Amino acid sequence: MKIPLISDLDDVTRARNRAHVAGLGRPAGALELSGKIGVVGGAAGLGLAVQVAQSGLDAVFLEEDAASLERATFFLTRNMQGRIPKNVRLTARLDDLTECAVIVDCGAGPLDEKAALLQKITAKAPQADLFMVNLAGADLSALRAQTTHPARLLGANHGAGILELAGADEATEYAVASANALAARLGRCVLRAPALGFVSQRLQMHMLDVADLLLLEGATPWDIDEALELFGFAMGPYEAQDLIGTDVAYALRQRRQPDPARRYSLIADRAVQEGRLGKKAGVGWYRYPGGGGKVIDPLVEDLCREEAYFAGVATRVFDADTLRLRILLALMNEAGWMVENGVAPADLDLISVRVLGVPADCGGIATFADQLGAQNILRALRVLQQEDPAMWRPAPCFAAEG
Repeated sequence: MKIPLISDLDDVTRARNRAHVAGLGRPAGALELSGKIGVVGGAAGLGLAVQVAQSGLDAVFLEEDAASLERATFFLTRNMQGRIPKNVRLTARLDDLTECAVIVDCGAGPLDEKAALLQKITAKAPQADLFMVNLAGADLSALRAQTTHPARLLGANHGAGILELAGADEATEYAVASANALAARLGRCVLRAPALGFVSQRLQMHMLDVADLLLLEGATPWDIDEALELFGFAMGPYEAQDLIGTDVAYALRQRRQPDPARRYSLIADRAVQEGRLGKKAGVGWYRYPGGGGKVIDPLVEDLCREEAYFAGVATRVFDADTLRLRILLALMNEAGWMVENGVAPADLDLISVRVLGVPADCGGIATFADQLGAQNILRALRVLQQEDPAMWRPAPCFAAEG
């Protein structure tokens, strides 16, 4: 099976797919926010703080230590060409959150660190209407058990044009309304995350698991990025990780329970442990001399080959078609499994386009799978199952229709 490039699709199909994506998403609530918005931690948090400020609200961005604050200030100054919005304040003082009506934790730390930070924040800002943290499922429940305001705590995953909310049924109506109001102010539609956790994170982590195994078997990050960008992705997964911080995916990997039947690559973990945290640190999967544009780093390829040697994996050369096939099959199959768990195909389309960078011209990952056909997808999955049965087990929707 060969995955067609977006440029191979006819104009009518591309226009129909774009119209489908444009019609997706539910409007957020109409509550008007008042007060400042506090945002805590990381490159993703810094980006959110700027977006909040650009929407006209006052934003307070907190980094807990001076070194992280200095790095964030440098990163923001350089990327905004010195034009930092006047209504965004960068600080390392928890006291500066006391006037915030909504406080969002975007940090990548482990659960115990998040719990300790939330306790400090709620002590400083007990009047806040809403606390948001980038956790869902069991992790969110565990955090709620440790806070004094569990009904004002929501799980939230912020994407481009999307806010995924977790735990809304256990929160106050006003907290949910505040989250909807923030989403509306930022121009984002709100999606309710299912019990299995954030849909965008699950799609992204499965894609990265497959991509990291390709690194172990002989590919490079730039090979994979270029293959997907040629397909039509806005950005490859490794450059995207560098922008948000490689420690974000690392934290998610540390929290999840590994499947003993699955193969995993340790390359990404080792990269983070060696300080390759992404553009904010000047080095990640690529190098960013002087904080500028990306440059291929031969040391990353050396790291990949070392890990392959330690794991006893024979490397090979992958062409762009093979890389595209594996990454897109992984996304389509994981989307199929999520449909089994009750996630709407329309939500999968919207999230894949706005968060993962899947081109709107293909209609989103669920629509693209429909257009390729269940039988074709099933045949391709069966071939890959021969080398990795657990990773490529077909979702029931493909097996049933194939």
